[in-house]
Amino acid sequence: MSVNDMRYALVMALNELKPRLYALLLTVLFSAMLGYICGKSVATAIEGRMAIADLYTTFYPDLVLLAMLPTLGALSVSKEYLSWSMLADEPFLKRLSFYRMWPIPVKVVAWSRMFHMLICFAATMTAFLYMFVQVSWPAFSELINIWQYIVYLLMWVGYALAINGIHPFFEFGAKGTTLAVVAMVIIVLMVGLVSLLHYALGKPIYVSMIEAVQHSLVLPSVISILVGLIGVGVFQQSLTRRLLKRDFS
Repeated sequence: MSVNDMRYALVMALNELKPRLYALLLTVLFSAMLGYICGKSVATAIEGRMAIADLYTTFYPDLVLLAMLPTLGALSVSKEYLSWSMLADEPFLKRLSFYRMWPIPVKVVAWSRMFHMLICFAATMTAFLYMFVQVSWPAFSELINIWQYIVYLLMWVGYALAINGIHPFFEFGAKGTTLAVVAMVIIVLMVGLVSLLHYALGKPIYVSMIEAVQHSLVLPSVISILVGLIGVGVFQQSLTRRLLKRDFS
């Protein structure tokens, strides 16, 4: 795509967000709450203050991080998600149908969806990280230095960025009722993923990540950035192919 096409896609995303700033603000506040929950769970697990230490320190912190971070790329606190009747009315596909009435290239439409996700992600992840750092840094400071902590956070950002491309892919490539089914399936998959990784690693995921940044700063940083960028690219290409095959008439 040309620079003008990318700029046009960004303008489309910004224009769509303007009437939804209130929903974006509520989602940012919700993300800050998630950041507090995740930061508190990991910090508490590190400090070993829970009575049921085995379950809490090995499963819960990983589950909340793996499950909550993928929610940051969508306007979770919006009418489309909070109202079943509105979701069943296919608001996202109707929006796409409107775009397809005009001579806008499919790639531009697809990139506008990705820019929409990236803007939401930047705002919500900032709020999430602020609260996560405020709550968890005192506990982490006993294990790693500030640079290692930054890389640790960057690893989670890369994971979240790679996964959040799923929002535009399903929102604008599937029916509204399908989104609800996908959300429930993802929850089940996350529980299974945490269990599988625990079995494979023999330890909590957040512990393995701490050990990774203790051994190297460069490699985890590069991998996390690459994973995030590849995830965005893969979902953008997948959404483009899906839109090209879909009949909006």
